[in-house]
Amino acid sequence: MPALKRLLTVIAVLVWFTLISSNLSGQSFSFKNFLPDTYIYSLNQDLNGFLWVGTGSGLEKFDGFEFRRVIYPDSLTDRYVTVNFRDLSGRLWLGCSDGALFYNSEDGLVTVPTKGIQSINDIFQDKSGNIWVIPQDKMILKIDPEAPANPVRYFTSKPVLMTSGRMLTDEEFLIGTQENLLLCSIDKDSLRIKQTVEGIDYTKVQSICKLRTNETWLIGTEGSGLFRLTLSDGKPVMERFKGHPELESLDIKSIMED
Repeated sequence: MPALKRLLTVIAVLVWFTLISSNLSGQSFSFKNFLPDTYIYSLNQDLNGFLWVGTGSGLEKFDGFEFRRVIYPDSLTDRYVTVNFRDLSGRLWLGCSDGALFYNSEDGLVTVPTKGIQSINDIFQDKSGNIWVIPQDKMILKIDPEAPANPVRYFTSKPVLMTSGRMLTDEEFLIGTQENLLLCSIDKDSLRIKQTVEGIDYTKVQSICKLRTNETWLIGTEGSGLFRLTLSDGKPVMERFKGHPELESLDIKSIMED
């Protein structure tokens, strides 16, 4: 009897494990598609907790329960928001595929004059609070948040397809392009290219993130992975993350620090 009892116990345990494993393998997960469009180009959250989502068919605002279409001031519907940046005051700046630029207010979206530029690829803020807008080519814009209707234009000294940007120092910029990373500065009304930063060749620089705790910039590329940029005697130096070969072939669209 003791042997039979042990055998029945073993059988019961095996049956229990079989039932549990079959239930686990049979689990299914359900997903709900909230949006009518499958392409998401930008995503951000305002200070009230609302999500602002730039899709291929327009701008949507999510309140936690449902999405509501945000109407542009000019009522155009064939653009999409490529960049959604939240500044230090909590204001959202929305750069679009057709070069249009808006910021949010209590009364809705407000238009910023951007005549003469094409698709906006990046937006960031400097230490003085100025908003910088990086279009695809021709010029960059500096905007005083207190007077957003009067952006200052700095024209590129030569043709360049810009993809991203950040401040390096108070007077110098990192500008990502379709094939490299440039060190630039402002010269009167022009954006002057000082040099090409060594370490990235023939690779699109898609994202530049300045870390808050130290003088380090993370550089994300299309297919060549992640780089780290630091300053040595005031000059930019690029390097890989040693011991992390998995970071060397990624297609990095965006980088953010929490």
